[in-house]
Amino acid sequence: PPGSLSSETKVALRLSFMKHLAQVNDKDEIVRLTARWSDLPAAAQHVLEKFIKERLLVKSDRDGHVHVEVAHEAMFRCWDDLKEWLRTSGDILRWRRDVTRTREFALRTKKTWWGLNREQLAVARARP
Repeated sequence: PPGSLSSETKVALRLSFMKHLAQVNDKDEIVRLTARWSDLPAAAQHVLEKFIKERLLVKSDRDGHVHVEVAHEAMFRCWDDLKEWLRTSGDILRWRRDVTRTREFALRTKKTWWGLNREQLAVARARP
């Protein structure tokens, strides 16, 4: 459990979930996100391997890369530390969703993406 981990490992584990393994959907629900294993922080990988062995995470090979994802979204509701991380990071997860959506829309419509819009930039500046 994260309570017995070093602070460096906890930070890396939180980053793994907040940046790579969780996202907010349009209904404002936390859902799983598939990540490349190589993108996950090295300091968290030994704990993530334990989660894989316990079948809390699923590892697979696709397109020549190893990917990992949460086995079931119930993990987001049942693990107290993760629940708190998600609660305190909700704004940034929604912001990331909106920025990604804006960028992907520009790519799909073959328009130039000029970066953050005024609202997205205001949110980015307001974050500590």
